[in-house]
Amino acid sequence: MNWVPGLSKPALAPRIGIAVQYLEAPLQWKGSPMPIGSDALTKAVDTMQQKEAADQNIGATGRMNKFGRGRTGPTANFSESAKTDPTANLSGPQQISYYLGDFGEWMLEALQERMETGDYGRVMQDLAQQAARPMPRTRGNVGGDPNNPQPGDGTGGDSGVAGDGGPPPPPGGQFPGGGQFGGGRGRGRGQFGGGGRGQFGGGGGQFGGGGRGQAGGGDQFAAGGGLEAILGGDNASGPVRRWSNRAAAKERADLSHVRSIMPCIVWLGKIDKEDREGLDKTAEAADVDILALFEMRVRQARSESLINATTTLKLINVKTKKPIGYVPEPIINLDVEKWRQKGVKGTDPVEKEVVKAVEALDKALKPAPLPEAVTAERAKKRIADLVATKPDEPLAILVEARYYAAKGLLSEQEYMDAAKELIGEDGYARLAARAKEE
Repeated sequence: MNWVPGLSKPALAPRIGIAVQYLEAPLQWKGSPMPIGSDALTKAVDTMQQKEAADQNIGATGRMNKFGRGRTGPTANFSESAKTDPTANLSGPQQISYYLGDFGEWMLEALQERMETGDYGRVMQDLAQQAARPMPRTRGNVGGDPNNPQPGDGTGGDSGVAGDGGPPPPPGGQFPGGGQFGGGRGRGRGQFGGGGRGQFGGGGGQFGGGGRGQAGGGDQFAAGGGLEAILGGDNASGPVRRWSNRAAAKERADLSHVRSIMPCIVWLGKIDKEDREGLDKTAEAADVDILALFEMRVRQARSESLINATTTLKLINVKTKKPIGYVPEPIINLDVEKWRQKGVKGTDPVEKEVVKAVEALDKALKPAPLPEAVTAERAKKRIADLVATKPDEPLAILVEARYYAAKGLLSEQEYMDAAKELIGEDGYARLAARAKEE
């Protein structure tokens, strides 16, 4: 456990949630936002520039009247396919590529580097190393009995195939975005384009998200399963009940769309302008500490097959609802693509913004010594106040109390009393037995 300055509390492994919010978009529009680095964006800009260069009329811009004959812009799609979400069955990494392209993929690469080097704590480093190891595969169950699935037999539960019966990964280039899903001018490595087959793809492996569970995965760190998931109790997190008439069930946040990306990093989905309150509830229910919210304004160009997308990243402390120390700059897909095509020297605009964001996360999430202001009296009062709230998920409070006990701010008896009040005598006995086993 470490003291996390940006959270003002100790934590085993800080969790980061990533989401996209459309603040502006064409009415009934379900198309691709043409993210930076995508093949679609590169082709659209090439076409636009070629038409402008070929126009010889003095004072003309090469654009056609929006309402005139011969309009070349994209037409409205009124088919049944336009009414559905094109990313509904994609894994978290695939959805990030679809909406954010290089911006999202490079952000994931930077976070992965921090995790692998232990910058955000030993626990996250160990989890990243475990996730990078190949899962064991066997060649038993040749018949592929669905009632007796085995690792590697294609019936789910293996990181080498599309897990939990999910769809197979799409062919490369089908979805715009850097790396695996696009042939644009970005530099994405493509290792996050999972579909169950990438390093952190949506399989049913140790850290993968199959998409059927409440958070799309079976790992307590990746899926936010909570204390009952760790202890294997009857109340472990599961899918939201459709027919329950209990008030608590009705108020429970729906996490069916949450996808695991890598240990301690989850995809919370794409929302519209009016859905921010629901996103906050989802982030809290998924035990997210920091929300990386990519706000997007999507506009359709007048006469070209081009989507103008302006993306602004905001880093928010989920508990306090306040932004962490980061001043974002809007990233415009058209401007970045033109900058790249010119081939000028300098730092790529996307890289510059990712570096700024990660530096802010470093200040917030890198472990720090216990502040001198945290005395035994304050620690005891804080734990007492937290226990008095009787939370539905007591794991975070148990971790914090254990940290204070390890630092000598709480006695072992005080920690035991707090734990028993939170989870009961039986729960504490199970927790102690589990600790002895490990």
